[in-house]
Amino acid sequence: MKKFTQNIILIFLGFSSVLSGQDTTSIATENIQVIRNYEAIIQQAKQKKIGVEKADEQLVPINYSYNLKSEVDLDFDRPDPIIRPKTYKVPDPTNNDLKDGRIYGGYGNLSTLKLGGAYHYYIEDWVEAGFKVDHHSAADQSVDFQKYANTDGHLYLGYFLSNKTKATLEFRGGNSKHYSPAMANVQDSIIQHNFNNQGATLGLSVNAFDHLGLSLRTRFSYDRIKQTNDDVQENRLRGELNLLKKINDNISLEVPAEISRYSFSTPLDTSFDKTYNDVQLSPFIRFKDNRFNVYGGLEIIATRDKTFYFPVFKFEMEDVFEEVDVSLFTESKYKRNNVFELSGIIPYYLSVVSPLNPNYDRSFNLNLKRNSGHAVFNLQFGYHNYVGDLNVVHAAIFTRPSIRTIDRKAFVISPSIGYNTKQTELNLKLDYSVFITVPQEEVFYRPSLYIDFSAAQYLFDRKLKLHQNIAFANSRFIQNDIDATTTLNSYVDLSVGFDFRVNNTISLFAQGTNLLANNYELWLGHPVFERQIWAGLKFDL
Repeated sequence: MKKFTQNIILIFLGFSSVLSGQDTTSIATENIQVIRNYEAIIQQAKQKKIGVEKADEQLVPINYSYNLKSEVDLDFDRPDPIIRPKTYKVPDPTNNDLKDGRIYGGYGNLSTLKLGGAYHYYIEDWVEAGFKVDHHSAADQSVDFQKYANTDGHLYLGYFLSNKTKATLEFRGGNSKHYSPAMANVQDSIIQHNFNNQGATLGLSVNAFDHLGLSLRTRFSYDRIKQTNDDVQENRLRGELNLLKKINDNISLEVPAEISRYSFSTPLDTSFDKTYNDVQLSPFIRFKDNRFNVYGGLEIIATRDKTFYFPVFKFEMEDVFEEVDVSLFTESKYKRNNVFELSGIIPYYLSVVSPLNPNYDRSFNLNLKRNSGHAVFNLQFGYHNYVGDLNVVHAAIFTRPSIRTIDRKAFVISPSIGYNTKQTELNLKLDYSVFITVPQEEVFYRPSLYIDFSAAQYLFDRKLKLHQNIAFANSRFIQNDIDATTTLNSYVDLSVGFDFRVNNTISLFAQGTNLLANNYELWLGHPVFERQIWAGLKFDL
């Protein structure tokens, strides 16, 4: 009966494999190694400490708690999986049965609240399940700008159809609410923004074609988000397929493909109803040798608006001169400006007058890296070509600021220094942008200079962690009226905190943000919190 059920499930999931792709666990064979989301979960959960690395962005999405360097308390979601041939010497982890979780809670001034919990259950080569819920809110009654609430939930289920095939099912949902001024120059006019979102993903990973050196993962997902005060709804349907073919011990071919369909509608005015289809295809070949790694291919993105072609290339070589590692590579970040993207970035987002055009950043980069004992030195140069980049305009003729886009180019220089030992972590990074083709005063909300310094110290056999962060951004140009250009002042933001592990179950944490109480604005008319102090408990299960 079980075998009959498995065959029925396999037939059903096979129809989605031409559209979609994700992999969430490890199935090792003689020729192929598949790296997936939840291997990282398992390894980190064993250590009772789950963290997230955040990719560098030129435009940092707004965190409504205004903690510029917030540390994620709990996150079982991992980055999208990467498939590589076994010749890349990826470690083959041993997956043991696992039951693990965490509950946390914290409270701060301004009536701020942080609550969350998660649990992860794993039985090797049979079933995997997990859930995560997080809630952050502030309810200070004296300042409308400093009221917000955000709740997110995630449920994951995985089942092995065979020892080389696994099906996954994910559900997610959330609600966010915050306030912002109706007009940039009218401080007593307040609008509440309310967003609801739901989604699900069906995935299938197959490593049954090891005799052909072939691996496959697929994913099919659906998401819906609704802005209640504008009565706007957007649906996103996405299918993904990733195919890996190992040619020999050094060469492999990978073909990731993605199809996305966006539908935007509002009963207030059907003239705003729109539908968009995006197709992304990026075939490339990898070659691995003892001293260098290289891959190359072509990224093709076809949209209703236009078609983009961009070379995919990376060349890495170690110890080129004076123990300096050199990397030459291209990078691209594609997304469509839509409710999903913009509602999490702009606090006064207005759906019905916002563009839904492609947002595409393509860059050519050179990176130099040198290790010296516990220190790591990096120097990166990048040339960026932005199409459809966001440019928020504050014009008095609108009830809320409008969102426009701009095509521009820029050089970005990013030196960084890291120093890490068992007791100390120090990281300093600087981003300096030189705007070209478009004058800097026409590029809104982008600082040309951003500096971030973070430090951490581990004491008492790593039971106590002290952490500090200071960030600086220089002045940013904005448009405050139809043609009037002005600037927002530069700012410095300081935060400190600690985590103390009482035992294997209980930990205490506290954190203070914007401790200098600087009254600055990340967005015009939307001031940050003055000074926040958080404290709470974590319980590891």
